[in-house]
Amino acid sequence: MGEDDLAVGVEETSVDSSLPISLSGADRKWYNWLKRLPALVDYITIIFCAIGPWLFFYVAMWALFAFLVCFQILSIMQGAYLLKGALALRKGVKEELPEILPKHYFAIVIPNYKEDLSTLRSTLDHYATFAWAKERFLVILGMEGGEAECEEKATTLESEYGDKFATVVHSVHPRGLPGETAGKHSNERFAGQFAYEHFVQDRAFDIDSIIVCSMDSDTLHTERYFMKIEAEMQKNPSHVYNTIFASPFYNYQNMYDPQVPGFNANFDQLWAMLSLGILARSNSEFKFPASSYCVPMRFLRDLDFWDGGPEGIAEDEHMALKAFFATNGKVEIHTIYEVMNVGTVFDETIWKGIKAKLVQLRRHFQGNVDVGYSFAMLRRRFFRLGFWKHVQLSQRIFELFFLLTMSPIVGFVGWMQITVRVLMVESLQPDDFPDWGYTFVLTTTLVMNLTFVFIGLLVLSAEIVKGCGPETHNSCIGNRRWWHVIKYLWMLLGTVAMVVMSIRARTSLLLDRNFSYVVAQKVVNTDKPEELKQSPQGVPDSERAADDISNDAG
Repeated sequence: MGEDDLAVGVEETSVDSSLPISLSGADRKWYNWLKRLPALVDYITIIFCAIGPWLFFYVAMWALFAFLVCFQILSIMQGAYLLKGALALRKGVKEELPEILPKHYFAIVIPNYKEDLSTLRSTLDHYATFAWAKERFLVILGMEGGEAECEEKATTLESEYGDKFATVVHSVHPRGLPGETAGKHSNERFAGQFAYEHFVQDRAFDIDSIIVCSMDSDTLHTERYFMKIEAEMQKNPSHVYNTIFASPFYNYQNMYDPQVPGFNANFDQLWAMLSLGILARSNSEFKFPASSYCVPMRFLRDLDFWDGGPEGIAEDEHMALKAFFATNGKVEIHTIYEVMNVGTVFDETIWKGIKAKLVQLRRHFQGNVDVGYSFAMLRRRFFRLGFWKHVQLSQRIFELFFLLTMSPIVGFVGWMQITVRVLMVESLQPDDFPDWGYTFVLTTTLVMNLTFVFIGLLVLSAEIVKGCGPETHNSCIGNRRWWHVIKYLWMLLGTVAMVVMSIRARTSLLLDRNFSYVVAQKVVNTDKPEELKQSPQGVPDSERAADDISNDAG
């Protein structure tokens, strides 16, 4: 397969190689201690909110008020970005794209472990319908050596789909490589290195002609997503040095499936909206991709691919952080306004489905190790980042790793304790009750109620994004019923679950427990709505009960 010369410059790079781009030496020692920071902050916050108003009332009172004001400012900003992103997405999925001739290859990396063949076939069937598939899509099946029949499964798929894509190959990630922990991140590292060796070194592909796409085994991107990346790469070839292409996601695949618990579906909606609010920021700002993204092969190689150690378990956000530090803040997270179609976990019963979701959440929150990673890397590169890059990094870390957990604790526990304390002083010691006591309680309550502004923006944005999905989703009976809005009440329980599972995962990090790699049962759904069965988007016939999850070994 010949290719035009797309190289922008021989061996140029945006990566600052004068410092390590991965944890090593003293950095790893700092990381091992700093990864405990989120748990310490959680417990200090809980203790402060519980007893602070009784031991040092005025300090606790003003600290609470300052935090709530800060939280509301950030949440309303997030809500505004969220609405901006939803409107941009609605516009983006409808805009006409100019016809272009593709000059790049898309290396689709699909890491999987004990996935049903039906799930993988559904995903490959979806991408095989794309116009560029037979000429420009290089499929790499990232198999796990710990799966007994992985070679047989890969060979079967290669024979079935070899003539539908430019090529279909597979890598087998061996277990127990030094310094690695099991998970998507280590599988992708091995698959990415395999793709580089196979296509660039062995088959002499131009490194600047390959764009590597990281995804899950059931992620369904639109064809327009790849067309927009191709257009952007042709418009600005320098993207090969420092760009990660990211897109929003939404759980269109089985949102209205009766087997999917409302808690699971609406929590995923909440998470999708929070992610969209981050991605809606300017491409010049630092932000996090979610789940699936594309990286030019040159940039991926210069970054030394994915990190396979325990620090890389939050594979998507960790890759963004690694790129941020390696380029001294010059990485560009470029948002593509095409929504990826994902599914929500479920199981044989509603309770089992909710339990599977909680276990999945716990694994996701193990990504709090990136707090330790960020501070460890920042130790060496502090003076190489500009002022605004420090501001952006600090805001993203605070929002993602601290604010989501601290705000419910402070908002409910702290506010209740302060209110009770004020009322007790008023009733038991009226002479000591300050004139501004009621004013403070009322003002704090009003500040807390500003949360409803964010909730309103979130629900409005979610309704807009719902209409940006596949036609089969838009015409689904459940989507036409007005009362489905009531399901947003599940988000209250989702917030509680997020706090509980986050604290639990952080506690494991605080105690420095090891994690093992386990997979929950996969359940084949044979009762899909008729609209979904006829989906031209290739919606999988089976959904994962929970994707590859991590749990405590002890």
